[in-house]
Amino acid sequence: MQGKELRVLVVDDEPDVLSLVARTLEGVGYDVTTAKDGYVAVRELRDRQFDVVVTDIVMPKMDGLELIVQLRKTKAGVPIVALSGGGVAKNMDVLRYAETFGASAILEKPFSPAQLIETLDRVLSRRDE
Repeated sequence: MQGKELRVLVVDDEPDVLSLVARTLEGVGYDVTTAKDGYVAVRELRDRQFDVVVTDIVMPKMDGLELIVQLRKTKAGVPIVALSGGGVAKNMDVLRYAETFGASAILEKPFSPAQLIETLDRVLSRRDE
């Protein structure tokens, strides 16, 4: 299903991760918008439509779990891929919480570009069923 001009919002407070995810997805044809935290993401989601959201969980200000909860209240049908790893989030429990709160899929850092693309393809194909 790769790309096909689908719009993706990528949310991560780590500039290197944000850039890597954006470049990977743009490379297979996704139209990518980035946000450095949950508050910026909420503004983007208010102003634009997205086909999928990819969000880190552990972020300052508004974390990914809070973003997922807000997104489920306002745009319930948008698939969400939750990313996390290292530090507090090294424990898979944080990602399991993301699923409980409404994430469509979880991906533990570090992940390969292929894993990221496969995960997006999977959640988007479920959305289209």
